Formats: sequence, structure tokens, C-alpha cells
Amino acid sequence: MANTALAKPYFDITTIHPNLIDPPFTIGDEKWQNEVALIAEIQNNFNSERVAQAALEKELTPETLALKINPNLTREKYPKLYLLLNRTGETSYKLTHHFKDHFAITRPYLASDKIKNLIEPSKGYSYPSGHTSGSYIYAYVLGMVFADRKTEFMNL
Repeated sequence: MANTALAKPYFDITTIHPNLIDPPFTIGDEKWQNEVALIAEIQNNFNSERVAQAALEKELTPETLALKINPNLTREKYPKLYLLLNRTGETSYKLTHHFKDHFAITRPYLASDKIKNLIEPSKGYSYPSGHTSGSYIYAYVLGMVFADRKTEFMNL
């Protein structure tokens, strides 16, 4: 969240209890093993172009989604939109990390030798996914602002 570091969250994230989301898989259980197998299969089909794209998207920003739908949705042209996205993104980031600290789930590459690092690994806990949470909230807000493109944003 490099671009959102100064955005103030909308609310105190500690007022939201992590029991509002499904608990994570237990490391080693059947669902976890299935997830590890799926990740390993996906990794086996990655090519150097996809690895390079993943490295570029490691730091999630509003532009990661906005510019894929419309290259003209830049910070320079839409500064107020990006103020909204920055604050929403920072709230999502802090809430996700509050939940990560609560669940304290080891990253898959540390818990299984079947998963390899294709890019520089993220630090900290893995659940819930910051990219999934952040991408969803950015897509949802962009879809509210640009209602005629909502489906496109939500399908990214």
C-alpha cells in the first residue's frame, strides 16, 4: 500500500472482530492439502511473463485494477477518486492485517515444501489474503463510482 500510507482509515479496525469471516484452513487438514496442491499446479503452469507480471503486482495499488479497465483513470486526472480509493484501501489493509494477526496463519511456502517462491515473498501471516481483500474493495468502490463498468471491475 505504498500510495496509501498517509490515508486515515474510516474507522477503528479493532472494533471489527475477525469472527465475521470464515476461519482459515488448519495447516495439514484435507482442505489445506487441496489448496497446496492447487497452488503447486498453478505454479507449474507459470511462464516467465506471468511471473514478471506477478512481481509487478506484488504491491497492490488502486491503479492495479483501475488502469486495466480504463487507462485514463489516472491519479492526475481523478485526484478525488484516488483520495477515496487511498482511504478505502488503507482501511482494508489495516483491517486485513488485524485479522492476519488474529489468525496467525503461516504463509504456504513456509508450511509446505511443495510451494516454491516465484517472486520475492510477502512477509507476515497469510490469512486473509491482502491482495484478495484489497482487490475486492477497490473493484467494489470503482464499480460504485463507474456503475456502467461494475461487472468489468468485479470480474478482474
